[in-house]
Amino acid sequence: MAKSEIKGEFVLMMDELVQAVFREDCRKASGLDFSKLAGIWVPQDAFNAYIEKLREHTKEFGPYIIGTKIIEMINSMAPIKNDFPTLKDIVTNWDKVYLANNRGADAGEFNVVEFDEEKGVAVAHVTSPLDEKFHMGVLEGAIRFYIRRKPKSEIVEKMSVTGKSVFRYTWRT
Repeated sequence: MAKSEIKGEFVLMMDELVQAVFREDCRKASGLDFSKLAGIWVPQDAFNAYIEKLREHTKEFGPYIIGTKIIEMINSMAPIKNDFPTLKDIVTNWDKVYLANNRGADAGEFNVVEFDEEKGVAVAHVTSPLDEKFHMGVLEGAIRFYIRRKPKSEIVEKMSVTGKSVFRYTWRT
């Protein structure tokens, strides 16, 4: 069991993005009281239980799509470009964004280790215990938010094989 937490607000945002037909089943799997999540930290294990139940219904597509849409939801509440005016600003500070919303001894990291806007490439190393496809989608959504088109994203290394996830994003050919 991980000793790490995620902000309840992010669980609520994710929940809002899940299709209503799956929502109650996913909530039950998490064991969380969704009426009390605002303003608290919740175990990442509960978040992962929610995502795992979603995966049962949607395969890997569900967690990935939810991840890509989180950034737009955040932006609707607090304009992201106020804090991160450019793609470079948000991508090169992604580790700080992650750690502001996840905490604990086992929270892991989400570091962008390569970024070249001119070439259209970013590479992230992730040791977070949160769902791999969800994570890949979150940074993809942030890149898409700035460039206004879908980047290609791929898992180059899988957490289950190497102990970290490596995601590669490209948006120029």
